[in-house]
Amino acid sequence: MFGIDKMANCEELPTRRLLMMSTTSTSFQLKAEHRKIEGGSSSKRLRKQGRLPAVVYGQGIESTSLSVDAREFINYVRYKGLTDVIHLAVDGKKSIPVMIKDVQRQDANWLHVDLIKIDKNKPIKVRVPLEYIGTAPGTKSGGILDIQETSVEVEGLPDHIPASIAIDVSSLDISEKLLVKDVPWPEHVSLLTQADIILASVVLPSTLEANDEASSQAVAQETEATS
Repeated sequence: MFGIDKMANCEELPTRRLLMMSTTSTSFQLKAEHRKIEGGSSSKRLRKQGRLPAVVYGQGIESTSLSVDAREFINYVRYKGLTDVIHLAVDGKKSIPVMIKDVQRQDANWLHVDLIKIDKNKPIKVRVPLEYIGTAPGTKSGGILDIQETSVEVEGLPDHIPASIAIDVSSLDISEKLLVKDVPWPEHVSLLTQADIILASVVLPSTLEANDEASSQAVAQETEATS
């Protein structure tokens, strides 16, 4: 993405309303089974059986290979997102609180998920996706909404981490930009992303093309210098 903050006549926006999805925990319990590591073929076989290979690790537990019901897990993530607390029960034993650390996907196929054990009484750092809502007036005047950040990093107790944060761009006109510091962020979490980072802006097509070309040239020059 190009640096719109370097363009002339760009004015900072006043504080804008930010909408946040509910952070209430649903105490979802995910049932898992131990699995043996037998090479890549075993993972393929599990996926054909409707199971999703997984691993859980974290403080106080050994790294353990698991499998979970693929449909149940994927439907839950689509509904609640990637930042919710999950209660993981392995082989019918007492559940432990975990969060999704990483998901491996190839196109529309879910391949593997990493789960990490957490302490619900200790803050964690996580990236939360941003959801841009509304129609920027500048786009009705020939401008293009240029989204530069799709997530921000926050720190807070697991139950306070939102599934996503929705940002209203309905007041964004041509040559205006929205910075991290321009929006009020959710209570009970600390924002770790730098305040002067640009989230989104509305620019003219010619400006976008010129800056994209400049960015491509800079990358090419850097590649040549390091080769």
